[in-house]
Amino acid sequence: MKHNTIEVEFDICNNEVFDPNEITQRLKLEPKNMCVMGDPVPGTTPYGILKYKDTSWTLSSGLKESDSLSEELLIIENSLQDKTETIKSILTELRCESHFMIVIYNYDREYFPDMRIPKEFLKLAAEIDAYIDYDIYFSTR
Repeated sequence: MKHNTIEVEFDICNNEVFDPNEITQRLKLEPKNMCVMGDPVPGTTPYGILKYKDTSWTLSSGLKESDSLSEELLIIENSLQDKTETIKSILTELRCESHFMIVIYNYDREYFPDMRIPKEFLKLAAEIDAYIDYDIYFSTR
């Protein structure tokens, strides 16, 4: 039985307007989400319309039951394999930054997932100048 769900995302973003479809075309990867700065956030009410504060392109491993972070990181690492030069040129040309977002939902505080980040993944993050961020939520199902 799995005690955690994990999702890893890779984002390319900036606080300017650009066409995120260009990233899809250049990387030949289908993103989980794309948004343009100033566009309304779906699901907000007419009384409190929220707008995106930046333009972003997001690739995701998908939210999965897993007790191993390294398995989920490998999904993203494999997707980005042999694309580092293209990513670096996108970041430079579009004046963007990149980061990895790790989201963990823990449903059993006695059993936390393996949180190791393999050095190959760290090398990838360093090569594309990406920072790594975590969100960890404790919950019951």
